[in-house]
This record gives sequence, structure tokens and C-alpha cells, in this order.
Amino acid sequence: MGLPAEGEVTMLELPRPPAILDILEEHLSELDFLWEQRERFVFSPDWTLKELAAHEQRAEAHLDGLRIGAANSVDIARPALTADETGLATAATFVLMAFDSVELEREVLQAMNTAPPKSRDGIRIGLHHCDMKRLAAELADMATAGEPAVRAAALDVLAFHRLPPPKGIPMLLGDPDPGVRRLVYDAAGRFGGPWSYDVLAAALDSEFPALRIAALRASARMGLMGLDDSCRQAGTRLQNPVPEALEFLGVLGNSKDLAVLQNAMTRPELVDAALSGMGKLGLVVAIPTLLDAMAREPIAHAAGRAFVRMTGVALAEISSADAAAPAEPAKARAWWEKEKSRFTAEGRWQAGFDVAKTPFGENFDALPLDARLEVYLGARAKDPQKTPDRELEKRHPVTVTLAGS
Repeated sequence: MGLPAEGEVTMLELPRPPAILDILEEHLSELDFLWEQRERFVFSPDWTLKELAAHEQRAEAHLDGLRIGAANSVDIARPALTADETGLATAATFVLMAFDSVELEREVLQAMNTAPPKSRDGIRIGLHHCDMKRLAAELADMATAGEPAVRAAALDVLAFHRLPPPKGIPMLLGDPDPGVRRLVYDAAGRFGGPWSYDVLAAALDSEFPALRIAALRASARMGLMGLDDSCRQAGTRLQNPVPEALEFLGVLGNSKDLAVLQNAMTRPELVDAALSGMGKLGLVVAIPTLLDAMAREPIAHAAGRAFVRMTGVALAEISSADAAAPAEPAKARAWWEKEKSRFTAEGRWQAGFDVAKTPFGENFDALPLDARLEVYLGARAKDPQKTPDRELEKRHPVTVTLAGS
């Protein structure tokens, strides 16, 4: 393991202040709960960046409490690293990584190498949001040897931090485990490769929706030429069409794709994806189609969500008091008649904002989190050279004071 570098904290130096252990355990439990929520909602249609930041600050307050506990907190968090609970392992990772100790950092990395699958996933998520510079070489070693699931987790962390990619990624792109392939697709998208049309085609033929979505997003990040054509073909083919590809066409497409999406509504297996794609496309010429679809079960929910996605209207304004109820066509039409004058036909509308000309303008961070991601991916797909590489999953930086400092 070697000697710690100058400025690093060793376990011998970590203080053990007087502490009520039950309170530290409660902090860890709350951090677990809040971070699991955060991962579920990081690209939610119901949250904005401001709401996500407020949630993260609540989690950070509990982590601050654990920092104060210092060595006591490490003792409580250490067994949680391998308890086979994803959120708990994430919380424990944050604790052990909070003290600038190379010994504790390596302990976390070793746990990711040996932990059960849920714990490994939690550690991977936690490492997304910690400083990994000192562990880059060891992570690269993990990514090139050993079990594919461990290699994929290490690759994912390296890619999230935009650290240099190791060799051997192509071998994992065809791994039989869909969970491994999903992480490797995500990593390839962030690294900028390796990738090919064959990998995308194989993913779109997969039976796993999460794998299909990961491949589409990776292709968009890399600016794969002809991705919109691939989505048109896969999303509308006669045999085994891919709903995710049709929906993603709304992220990538242009005005001519509205007809593609409308035609797909005649196919029951594609109608929800077609409506969602219209919301992502954001052209007001699609509003009459959405209003008509709100009166048709079972597609009323999908039509209402697409209408909200485009216009930004609060669902409560166009539905009954029951939050689970679909939008009511009459209320939606009345709202549209009142507000439509501010929606230009030339715009591309997301949550009531026009993102056609300036997708990363002042309204970008006000978009719902799912729309924010897809506006970004659409821009990357069209012009990766002019669209900066951004990591939208990063947590918000918080200035902290370590225990004993």
C-alpha cells in the first residue's frame, strides 16, 4: 500500500471525538435514504435542478454530521460498504471518502472489488461524486482484469470523472450480462468510444429497455452520424419495432419527424412512445394531436404527459384533484386557447421554454431534469464539437470543513 503522501490523513491521525453513536447511525440511515431518492429522481420530469440541489443539501447536512463523528463514523460506515444494500453502500462510501485518507480510499476500492452486486453498485455511485485522482491508476487496473461486473464498475467511475480510458473496453461491449453492457455503454459514451453501428444495432435488438436507452444516449453523446436515421428505421420497422428508438427520435429529430410519430400512433405497440416523442420534439403543430389523444383511453396519460412536457403547464391546472388522473381534454384545450399566443410555431418548446436557437441559454437549468438531459443529448448528437462535454449527473459542490481542522 505504501506510505501516505504529504498532507494525507492516516487512520492514526483521524480523531475520535465524544459522540452519541445512535445519532451517527441515524445520520447514515438518512444519508442512505436521501441518496437513494436522489438517484431515482436525478432525471425526473417532476424535479428541476433547483429542487435537486435542495435535496442534495439535505443529504450533505447528514454527511456533515458524520464528518464530525470522524473515526466513530468510519466504524459505523465500514460494515455498510458490503451489506448488499445499494443506498447504504453509497452512504458508507461518502463517509470513508470524506477524510482525505488514502487508506480509507483504498479500502473503498477494495470493497468494490469484492462486495455483493448491490453494494458494488452503491460504491460505484458514491465514487462518482468523490475525488478519484489518487485512485486513478488502481481503478484502471481494476478495469482491465478480473470479473466483468467489477471491470465495468471501474470503467464507469473512470468515465464519469473523464479519467484516461484503459485498454480492453471493446471486449466488454459484447458481454452476455446486460448489466455489464449497460455500464460499458455509459462509459463508452463518456469516453467518446469505442463504438460502432453494430454495437448500437445489437443493443436495439436487445430485450432489455435499459440497455436500449443506454445505447441511444451513448450514441448521442458521441455524435454518431445518422443516429436519427437509425432511430427512424428501428422505431418504425414492421417486425419488432423499438419504442425507445421512436421516442428518442423526438430528442434528435426535426419537423419532418412529426409525421413519422403521428403515423406510428396507428400501431398499439408504439402509440405511447410516439406521443412521448412528440413532447420531446416540442413543435406546437403537434398540440391538436395531443389534445385529441387526451380523450382516448388508454393513451390519455401519455398524451397529457407530452402536453405538459412541451408547454410546462402544471398537471393540476388541467386535471381533476386526483393527482393520478390524466389531463382533462376540456381543461387542456381551455388552457391552450388562453396561452397559445406565446408559443411560436418556429420554436422548439420544452416546459414552456423555447430551446430551438439557444438550448443552453438562461432557461436550460430551469428545465425539468429529464428535459434538461435530452436537450443536451440532442445538441451533442447534432454537433459534438460545438457542444461541451458536460456531466449532468454531478452533485452540486459544497464547501465542507473536516473534523479536527
